[in-house]
Amino acid sequence: MIGVFQGSGPMVELSKKEYRELAYEYLHEASKAALRIKSLKRNIQRIKSDITSLRAVNYGKERVDGGEPSGIEDDINRLLNMEMRYKRQIHELLTKRDDACHMIDTLTNTVGSIILMQQYINGMSAKGAYSFVGYGESQGKEYKNLALVELGYKLRRKSAVNG
Repeated sequence: MIGVFQGSGPMVELSKKEYRELAYEYLHEASKAALRIKSLKRNIQRIKSDITSLRAVNYGKERVDGGEPSGIEDDINRLLNMEMRYKRQIHELLTKRDDACHMIDTLTNTVGSIILMQQYINGMSAKGAYSFVGYGESQGKEYKNLALVELGYKLRRKSAVNG
């Protein structure tokens, strides 16, 4: 992170470029969180499918010879534990993403905030986000850059207040 304080004096202002970079880093992390959530959801679907398969094997084994395959229950428990770990990770990532959504929602640049939301939270391409708000690339970039500067400024202020 770019230095917040100069000595023990007041907070040093950053350039627009530095504010944009600060916002971009923050939004990039939110974007990665959104992708990770999608990946974890797929992992959970796979785990549920694996559990269903193992239970089917377990049921078949009980019906055939009256016994219970010892390793299957352990495998099911291991998968259930893995599913719970993934759900906890999703919860943490959703909190990060929701924090980013809240920060974007506080921006006064409405068009720019919509572009940021579509691109970094909803996974739309930059051109798609510009088109979404009804602007071409050059005008869309201008709104996006203004929103990034505003977001960087708010992030900087927030970090100075929170220490």
